[in-house]
Amino acid sequence: KASKEQAEKLAFSDTLTGLMNRRAMGDFARGLLDTSRRRGRVAYLMHIDLDRFKRVNDTLGHAAGDAVLRKVAADLRAAIGPKDIAARIGGDEFMIIITDMPDLDAAQNVARDLIERISLPIEINGQMAQVGASIGIVSIPPGCEKSVETLLIEADLALYDVKQAGRGRVKVFS
Repeated sequence: KASKEQAEKLAFSDTLTGLMNRRAMGDFARGLLDTSRRRGRVAYLMHIDLDRFKRVNDTLGHAAGDAVLRKVAADLRAAIGPKDIAARIGGDEFMIIITDMPDLDAAQNVARDLIERISLPIEINGQMAQVGASIGIVSIPPGCEKSVETLLIEADLALYDVKQAGRGRVKVFS
């Protein structure tokens, strides 16, 4: 039984950060969004991409990059509520879904606070490392019938717009 639980944990989590992985996020998001729809609450999906992460890996090494990813995971955990989810979906990309936010302005404030928090330099083995973040947001209104995959694409498009406009910003998909 313990081996089975360990295997399931490994299949659904990112071993470096302890966050959900892309697969688990998709599965969990479907249920979370269904609950949010039934409760009549707006949810917000945020796609977060780190800025200047490659520079950290190239100059300080992959161990430093791993330390940065663990710090970002801790930042995400601190920013979300107990019913929300955070996931590492790829190298330096993360996603969160927030279900208990009063409005879009509040969600944007969470995103801006995350950018500020992620942008704080950290010391790794006597060296300073600093990354930034860009965030694409998609609103998920009550009764939204879009698939999780469609919402991920929309958040990715908003993130792409942010990157084109000059990193370190928040963009809402429209």
